[in-house]
Amino acid sequence: MEKAVKNVQLTIPTKLLERVDTYCEENYLKRSTVFAQGANLLLVQQNIPVYLKRLCDAMEKIAQSNTITDEQKQELETLSKFADMLGGNVMQ
Repeated sequence: MEKAVKNVQLTIPTKLLERVDTYCEENYLKRSTVFAQGANLLLVQQNIPVYLKRLCDAMEKIAQSNTITDEQKQELETLSKFADMLGGNVMQ
């Protein structure tokens, strides 16, 4: 299945573009890949405080009850997926 894409025009500092181009050459990537990954990482990072709070809440409930419910297991699985995204394993 082909993903929908859209062409955009960016204005960025020359030195930054040179750094991006060097990175692309060294890692066999296209500029668009680097910019898409950078944007994705920025957006994912915006959710870090929310997910950390959810993790703390889930762990506190588990510690207080000394058991883990199906709901808590699901929450921890969701948080694990988010952690994978932070590690670059998933691109949204």
